[in-house]
Amino acid sequence: MASPLSLQTSDSGTSSHMFFSELREGSTRPIMIMVYRKWDVTSVNGRYMSTDYIVTNIKGVVMHCTARNNIAHYFFDKLKEGGVYLVNGFAVQPTN
Repeated sequence: MASPLSLQTSDSGTSSHMFFSELREGSTRPIMIMVYRKWDVTSVNGRYMSTDYIVTNIKGVVMHCTARNNIAHYFFDKLKEGGVYLVNGFAVQPTN
């Protein structure tokens, strides 16, 4: 079972974090990200579905991330556009 999600504002110190190219299902090391864009996704009938993010890492690699409606409340007030974070306890899942 994955550890609880942990977010820390980065102080740009050196840590043993992964880069996006190293992410695989089952990855457990933290990643350092900058939130570039954040938006809520709703269905055509107005039902909230997720909060989505465009994030980048120090190498400039861009990734789309989704926090589905059952876990998005962990992120609402924590991840801000332009913020840099060290993220632990996340799950890497294939897209459908």
